[in-house]
Amino acid sequence: MTVKFMHIRKLNNRNEISPHGGITIAYTCTLTEICLASALCHDNDLFSFEIGRRIAKGRLQSSKCETDVIPLKPPITETIADYVAVELFDSP
Repeated sequence: MTVKFMHIRKLNNRNEISPHGGITIAYTCTLTEICLASALCHDNDLFSFEIGRRIAKGRLQSSKCETDVIPLKPPITETIADYVAVELFDSP
């Protein structure tokens, strides 16, 4: 099982990528589904790619954590971003 990652960061008031907050998504794909797990970085914490990857991958591979499964539709990254926006951040 190949695990891939996606990082979503916030923009500050100058439309620059903020060093604080964000989310890391770990995902794998089958022929029909995308399985994913996330690690959310608090707005007060500095974003770390390494820590986000480690937490999200651990959740994806853990039998104790619940992973999300969504239908596979290309492009994969856009499908994941849309899902995360609606399910985790309540925005379209």
